[in-house]
Amino acid sequence: MSDLDALPEAGWLIERKGKDGSPEWAICWSGGFDWTKDSTKAIRFCRREDANQVAEIFEFEDVHITEHIWG
Repeated sequence: MSDLDALPEAGWLIERKGKDGSPEWAICWSGGFDWTKDSTKAIRFCRREDANQVAEIFEFEDVHITEHIWG
């Protein structure tokens, strides 16, 4: 294991409130987008503005962009 493996990973996610009130994040499949309750499976963006642009292009409703850190 290198020192780089121990570094935390960060990214911007497209988030919405699920039907049960808990957060869900956009996930990308070959057929388009869906939603997951597991943030580690969500599509990650390096820049907030990229996540915003994707949310606008695909006309996601009632979403916001959130920063996450794993590790």
